[in-house]
Amino acid sequence: MNLFAFGDVDGVGMDAKLQHPLGVTWDKKRNLLYVTDSYNHKIKVVDPKTKNCTTLAGTGDASNISSSFTESTFNEPGGLCIGENGQLLYVADTNNHQIKVMDLETKTISVLPVFTSENAMVDGPFLAEEQKTVPKLPKSAPVISLPPVAASPGQTLQFKLRLDLPSGTKLTEGVASCWFLTAEGNEWLLQGQTPSGEIENISNQPTISLQVPGDCLSPEAVVSISVFLYYCSADGSACMMKGILFSQPLQITSAQHGSSAPVELKKR
Repeated sequence: MNLFAFGDVDGVGMDAKLQHPLGVTWDKKRNLLYVTDSYNHKIKVVDPKTKNCTTLAGTGDASNISSSFTESTFNEPGGLCIGENGQLLYVADTNNHQIKVMDLETKTISVLPVFTSENAMVDGPFLAEEQKTVPKLPKSAPVISLPPVAASPGQTLQFKLRLDLPSGTKLTEGVASCWFLTAEGNEWLLQGQTPSGEIENISNQPTISLQVPGDCLSPEAVVSISVFLYYCSADGSACMMKGILFSQPLQITSAQHGSSAPVELKKR
């Protein structure tokens, strides 16, 4: 074995050269093998049938550019895996400390936003101190599943809170009733959004806006809106909390849907 037979050459069989390849993943949709050619800062693709190995993405420069396959760069990419539907390829861009998302259909690359368990964004527009930890709803809180909503990239969806308090009660003074917007497993939906807010007046409840990002990483997602209402009896002798979770499935397509009426969030 020649340990010095490395390089950066596209070719067939033994004519192809790699340098320190690390990750491989199989594309069952296209019958192709993807390889992270780490020290060449590229993603290579191998056709087992023809034994042809070619560059799929990366210029070979060790830098950090997310653009088209031919213009993007990596810095010693490591592991990689392909999404379930075969459209997206996820790459651990090791020395850039990022997860890159390669769209195998549009031939473009983007950065996957990463959140910590405390819901603080590591790579994105929010500062960690601006994030709020979403409190847990009580187990008795009802979960209301809403009908799916069709949306297109760039479209703004609106959700109107229409909740009632028990007769003879009012919102607790000095304790903020609030709502939280989450999208577990699809946190990219929350880039640039307002993820939480207060409910100051039960007779004039807020409208929650969500703009679907222009770069969508999945055609389907579920948005959750958690609502916490703190209220007391009129004389203040008893105070309680009411929690509700609304689950809104989204079906994201390229078709333009225009503006739509706000989705009403109320307990049936």
